[in-house]
Amino acid sequence: MKNATVVKKRKMSSPKQIHQRLQPLLNLPTLQGMVRELVIKEETNLLGIKEDEFTRGERPDGSRIGYYSSTLYKARKERLNPFAGGKVDLILTGAFVRSAYLTTPRSGLFGFGFSDSKAPDLLEKYNTGSKGQKSIQNINQGSWERFQKEVIAPRFLRKIKQQLGQR
Repeated sequence: MKNATVVKKRKMSSPKQIHQRLQPLLNLPTLQGMVRELVIKEETNLLGIKEDEFTRGERPDGSRIGYYSSTLYKARKERLNPFAGGKVDLILTGAFVRSAYLTTPRSGLFGFGFSDSKAPDLLEKYNTGSKGQKSIQNINQGSWERFQKEVIAPRFLRKIKQQLGQR
């Protein structure tokens, strides 16, 4: 005996219903707000990506944050964090890195702020004049693009489908 497969018929939406659900999606600020909301929900993941950059002692462009002038301190830091290879990693106690938070300026560009008491001094020393992919307050472009593709895009598409009444 063959098992019969039960197929549920989906009720088709009328063109008017589809138009009503589609209307909010035709507004760019609405779409940007949806993406912004998704990125903010993933702050912990982004902070992990940023911490990995610091652990390697890298700026977002892949260049080194800096070099230690003291060979004794360099050797100590190399023992504490071999991934940075004795280069500046901005991690000693971990307080600076743990104080990181996602900044979301109106321009739609996301970055990182730091609430640790050492932040002003560290940013003055290692970030002065650094913009774009040189700024330690930004994220590596390749990591950001991967994050958007692997995390944000699928969730964004799910939200759009929900808005349209699809599963």
